[in-house]
Amino acid sequence: MLPPILRYIIVLLLVVYSVFVHYNGSFGISVYTYIAAVLVLITTLATGTVFKAFKQINAGEFELAENTLDKTYFPKLLLKKNRANYHFMKGTIELHKKNYEQGDQHLKTALEIGLKTPSNQALAYLNLAHSSFLKGNFTQSKKYLTTGKNLDANLHVLKQIEELENALSAKTN
Repeated sequence: MLPPILRYIIVLLLVVYSVFVHYNGSFGISVYTYIAAVLVLITTLATGTVFKAFKQINAGEFELAENTLDKTYFPKLLLKKNRANYHFMKGTIELHKKNYEQGDQHLKTALEIGLKTPSNQALAYLNLAHSSFLKGNFTQSKKYLTTGKNLDANLHVLKQIEELENALSAKTN
């Protein structure tokens, strides 16, 4: 996948080439390169660097994923699904860095936008519960765990929820 800056350079080159061809009397050919420039620009704005960062987070490369996500220059223009995943990953990264308030805010934003799969939703609630647990807010942690547990998540996520519930029970007893 090409970095966004390279995609923007491609758009600029396509526009320059289109203008050059257009003013040299071949409007018919320049239309295709104008269209290509618009398509590259739209796909760049709609997808950002979400897919690449997702792979990096799955590999445990949080710092690299953060740098990759920072290259999404216009996150508000991402497609809804990509915008939700963007905030989900930003939240996960912030929690990894122990920036609990910022991480919680990103995860809540991701849930508001609408994470696509129940497993991702449950993971967001699990991360919020863990953050609340670490901050000593056990009541809020329990609420997040209950919400996450009620989702149709995969077994791996449900097992992690159960582990945090056990830790929460041990802490509150």
